[in-house]
Amino acid sequence: NMNARLAHVPAQGNRAGAAKYALLSAHRSRTRTSHLRVNATKQPNPIPPDAKNIFIFGLGYTSIALGNWLAADGWRVSGTCRSLARVEALGAKGWKVGIYDPARGLKLTPDLSCHLERSPYVLSSIPPLALALYDPALSAQKALLSPLAASGRIAWFGYLSSTGVYGDWQGEWVDESSPCRQTSSKAIVRQEAEAAWLQMYEQYGLPTHIFRLGGIYGPGRSVLDAVQREMSELSTSQQRRGRQRYTARCHVHDICAVLATSILKPRPGGVYNVVDDDSAPRTEVMSYARSLLAGGQGQGSCSNVTSKLISTAQSLPHSLTPAVTATAAAAVLSAREGQSSERIGIDGPGDIHSRSVGSGRGSGPEPLEEKRVRNRLIKSELGLELRYPTYREGVVAIHRGEYWPLTEDDLRMLL
Repeated sequence: NMNARLAHVPAQGNRAGAAKYALLSAHRSRTRTSHLRVNATKQPNPIPPDAKNIFIFGLGYTSIALGNWLAADGWRVSGTCRSLARVEALGAKGWKVGIYDPARGLKLTPDLSCHLERSPYVLSSIPPLALALYDPALSAQKALLSPLAASGRIAWFGYLSSTGVYGDWQGEWVDESSPCRQTSSKAIVRQEAEAAWLQMYEQYGLPTHIFRLGGIYGPGRSVLDAVQREMSELSTSQQRRGRQRYTARCHVHDICAVLATSILKPRPGGVYNVVDDDSAPRTEVMSYARSLLAGGQGQGSCSNVTSKLISTAQSLPHSLTPAVTATAAAAVLSAREGQSSERIGIDGPGDIHSRSVGSGRGSGPEPLEEKRVRNRLIKSELGLELRYPTYREGVVAIHRGEYWPLTEDDLRMLL
């Protein structure tokens, strides 16, 4: 509930975080751990604790959903994107948005710079384009934020990363303290970007929070969309994911809940895995989606899923999400869970964080990176209970036409 009074914890000395693993060469970054202790200078915080302004670098699928979530509670949203059509569509919401693309020399306008300076809460969802040390978007954002952080004018900064940084664990479980074993170039630069932001925490007191997202799915971007396409139409990376035994994923609603709760309970230097409870196989999920679309008969523990959906919906604020009715219960009960032993993913098309970590070097196929990702920290520290703890609840909600925290207009804009 975002009606709680926002509190800011100023930068403290001896804070837990990953900042100490500074920017290193790609081959050294593969085995760095996620939690090392750092020191930073304590800075004053002149921002009123109830200033509900957030600035978002890179307004895309997930960050637009977060903007909707916060705007529903009276927040003022501003930020950047790279499309004039998107600027106009988001402006119609009352958001202050402009084009920003440092790689093409397009900087923040004076008006957007003012909005950034007035926003104690900042999120970056822009993925690295090149090696983090030389990435133009990363460098430009750091230059904008370092003086604001040094003066204590930022209460919370979030960076959307990926569970791909963990690399291959041969199916073993990983958590935020696990070393990163990635070998693909995209995952390496992703971890270097994490390190760059955490170094900003160490050097300037930027209250950095890293969110390692699994495959993002939600309305318009889910297995229900994928099941309507032939395998021949899937991209190479999507076909590759189809061979994996384990896939971390999370519904966009739960990602927004994590981010909003972190804003209320900041822990600068924190790293969080944002995934659901079930690293289920893509074949299982696809089978479930086909059965749901065909109105098949349910089996197994679907009644528990139904009960979970109804009780969770009843606990949510009326203004934030549609109620789950008896029709949803019937939809869950009519869905049939696939029984395949193959462990594959759910990723919907189009979202940067749901894409494969990337192709490796060389001409041959990249070895599959198998891991199961724990989410205990977002529960124990942030006190969250996922609305969609497995793909079943999430797919049923999408099938029923539940859009929140996105809208139909958002989905048309994002096409």
